[in-house]
Amino acid sequence: INDPNFPEQYQRLLVRLDYLTKLDTKASGQRNFGYSGF
Repeated sequence: INDPNFPEQYQRLLVRLDYLTKLDTKASGQRNFGYSGF
């Protein structure tokens, strides 16, 4: 990928994924991606 903004976009994606997984974890209780190495 030759997009110079890629690192920033990737970082935002990671932050968004982290946020979504935290929300999902709160909502579903047991399901926690942190334990699966995700």
